[in-house]
Amino acid sequence: MLAPKDRSLLLESLRPPAGYRLDLAVCTTYSLDLMALLIPSLAFTFFDWEGEGGEPTTDPNALLEAIRRHADRMYVFCQAGQIAIPKTYQMLFSYLEPCVHEARAHRPGGVFHPKVWAMRYVADDAPPRYRVLCASRNLTFDRSWDTLLLLDGAASGRVNKNNEPLSRFIQALPALASRRPARAVTAVINELADDISRVEFELPDHIDDIRFWPMGLPGRMEWPFPEQADRGVVIS
Repeated sequence: MLAPKDRSLLLESLRPPAGYRLDLAVCTTYSLDLMALLIPSLAFTFFDWEGEGGEPTTDPNALLEAIRRHADRMYVFCQAGQIAIPKTYQMLFSYLEPCVHEARAHRPGGVFHPKVWAMRYVADDAPPRYRVLCASRNLTFDRSWDTLLLLDGAASGRVNKNNEPLSRFIQALPALASRRPARAVTAVINELADDISRVEFELPDHIDDIRFWPMGLPGRMEWPFPEQADRGVVIS
């Protein structure tokens, strides 16, 4: 059962492992609050989090340093037209503009609705570490209860077939953008997608196997659910 008292905040889930620093992060969300986009920058730089409602610290110097350090390492894809602009314009957000890409679903009438993070952390004397988050909440300040799957792992020398759909999903993101990102951006995202295809994730307790099923991508996708089932749980 999901236990409400077992809390793992997004801020904590994004923080690099001990001794590591962020090298690259790709985020997808349906709706996006630019104020909420400050959360990752704070998490990646270990700045303290303040505010009961989840708002960022009000120290402008801390925010500016966090954004400057990581804005060119983050790529955020959200549904076109679903960006919440702060009521008061702040020069701070001009640093975030290059990392935000509006996206549209591949199929007509569809919406871009994934809530997935894929990250690569590096250290001076250790191989890279990878983390994937699959959340139920958008990158906003919605106060609703969020469920979050966190997977950590390291790359191996072989392709992990279970990760192929996740790798293909990451690789497809630039093509879903309303304005095609620069070639350099696409190349970096493709590099992360290739890395993810080789990662061996550490599975949660009592889980023997895990698979990924991105829906709505070009090409024929296998339907993940059986035609008949008498038990199941869906979190949406």
